[in-house]
Amino acid sequence: MSVNRITGSRFHAGRVLAGLSREVLAERAGLCRHTILSWEKSSDALPAATYSHFCRALDVLEAEGVRFSEDGVYLQRPASISTVLHSEGARRDRTIRGEIAERTQTSEEIAASAIA
Repeated sequence: MSVNRITGSRFHAGRVLAGLSREVLAERAGLCRHTILSWEKSSDALPAATYSHFCRALDVLEAEGVRFSEDGVYLQRPASISTVLHSEGARRDRTIRGEIAERTQTSEEIAASAIA
């Protein structure tokens, strides 16, 4: 998504999704927390900031897995890497996790079953 289309509310949503306080985001981006607050309150497409400062804050959010798109803001976390242990307990654990994954419905499946 173009930086010019990130509104203050989307920027705020991204920070919340990343689980970062204004203070932490500001510190990691090398900015003032009042700057972050003013961007979040802005209704402009590009908050009143220099482009490079805003990009530093976006870099921090994107490093946390925040993705901005035309449809909104979402959090993309990499799949966790698990260690495979060669034991009966590990095999049983993998089987249980597989059964849970098979029983888990996506939000789209839940919505479709509610409509039906």
